[in-house]
Amino acid sequence: MSRHPDDTFVRDTAAYTRFSNDTDVSCHANDTVWFSPACRTDTKRCVPLVLQYSLDRAMQAAAWLRLPLAIAMASPGPHGDYREYWSAVRRARLLFSWFQPDDSLLD
Repeated sequence: MSRHPDDTFVRDTAAYTRFSNDTDVSCHANDTVWFSPACRTDTKRCVPLVLQYSLDRAMQAAAWLRLPLAIAMASPGPHGDYREYWSAVRRARLLFSWFQPDDSLLD
């Protein structure tokens, strides 16, 4: 997935489909969450993972390693500072990533 200039995401699924042999690249919940093959039949087993980048790599890793992940992409939000993202990370029980070391979660 990559960003368009209008801040929407473009789904590039060719590599994922080619390497994983999984053709179900559809998203759920208003096109915001992708469920890995390991938990697609029982989504309650999925562990949430929130990313800003590299959705295609996360999808491939989840498929290859049979990880039960529900993957969602975060955007910078209306203020452009990922304020909502950091708030969700602090409140929820989920996996997340960031592109560099950051002390935003330190109290």
